[in-house]
Amino acid sequence: MKKMVNISQREKEILLAFAKKIDPKDAGAHNNLAVVYFNKGLYKEAIEELKKALEVDPKFVLARENLEIIERTTGITDETIVKYLEILDNDPNDINARFNLAVAYKNTGQFLKSIPEFKKVIQVSPENIEAHLQLAVVFKNIGLYDEAMDELNTVIRLQKGEVSSVVHLHLGEVFYNKGLLDKSIAEFKAAIKQDENLAEAHFLLGFVYGEKGKFTEAVEETKKAIQLNPKFARTHPNLGVLPPEKVDIIKIREEAQQSLGIQPNSFLTHFNLGMAYRNKGFFDDALKEFKKADEIQPEQALIHQQIAELYLLMGKNDMAQEEYKKVLELEPNSPKACNDLGVSYHRMGKINDAIEYYKKAIEIDENYVMAHNNIAVAYFHIEEKEKGIESLKKAIALNDKYPDAFLNLGMIYFQEGRNDDAMRVFQKIFE
Repeated sequence: MKKMVNISQREKEILLAFAKKIDPKDAGAHNNLAVVYFNKGLYKEAIEELKKALEVDPKFVLARENLEIIERTTGITDETIVKYLEILDNDPNDINARFNLAVAYKNTGQFLKSIPEFKKVIQVSPENIEAHLQLAVVFKNIGLYDEAMDELNTVIRLQKGEVSSVVHLHLGEVFYNKGLLDKSIAEFKAAIKQDENLAEAHFLLGFVYGEKGKFTEAVEETKKAIQLNPKFARTHPNLGVLPPEKVDIIKIREEAQQSLGIQPNSFLTHFNLGMAYRNKGFFDDALKEFKKADEIQPEQALIHQQIAELYLLMGKNDMAQEEYKKVLELEPNSPKACNDLGVSYHRMGKINDAIEYYKKAIEIDENYVMAHNNIAVAYFHIEEKEKGIESLKKAIALNDKYPDAFLNLGMIYFQEGRNDDAMRVFQKIFE
């Protein structure tokens, strides 16, 4: 239901003129102007300002939640989204419309709505590089770094060795958020080598140098970034969700409480808090937040995925299995859910059940590296070593930077007395 707000034409003109006076690269200014527009009943204009805020800073939690609130309280949806929903109502098989809908959801901060749309595109067109890249960005923005890495590795495979500067940039952010600073630096340098005018890569490289105490290099890279794009003179590093040790739960709560003056009880508020608690290692608190999010918007595969992973981390394998099965009811073609369900059975010693689900993951996506690795371990546990070796070789062929496969293959060689082969495999990890 829309709020009834009456303003004069003159007041409306004055308010709309504000949009021309704010810094177009200031996400906070766009968000604040959106709040003003919302309170004056200019709902479509508020949506446009929030879209601009998210274009500047895709991880701006407050702007994302404000968009959710506007849609929930007014019933108004971004016109681009409405357009593509109407096209898909008439033709659900229009893959271009579905991709554009996914992008529109992503650009308006509705990441959880964008995920199933990107997945539908990929299901129809598994070699769609842009869909995999956009999905990687979505996962990165909500803190699902392993999922982001999976999608980026798929992009690398599809690019056949010609990795773009943008992919290196996103990999750098993912490695940073996983605490792998040296790998992060290597990726930002690779991005700059391909495109020396990529200001964001210089800026983020400077930030990571600062984290490592290399202040001279940090200043040098930051100066380059500002020369290429002056906006970096007044911005904070845009590295996705903060590393686990730096998550500020109090700040997140305060941001949520400020959202358009409405008390936070939104799906996104609970989801974001759940992710923050999880990254901090507070699994019980994370579980409570994800369950609250599930109460507000039930039947969300991503929420059940997060709950399942928490149970897995907590050693509650039977409860994890219940949640993974819910995921598969909602997304039957999820290789990750099949693989992770296999892991839960594997940990309970139910090796044959584990193998069944690892096989399902591979049937869905033959390039799903972790499933090849995990089924190899399972084969080893039932004394089918040759099958295990073959599966590990497949995993390595798919991703020669996946250390688990090298470690497992080396261990198998050691146990078979093939010490020279084992050492050669181990050495590849450090190349």
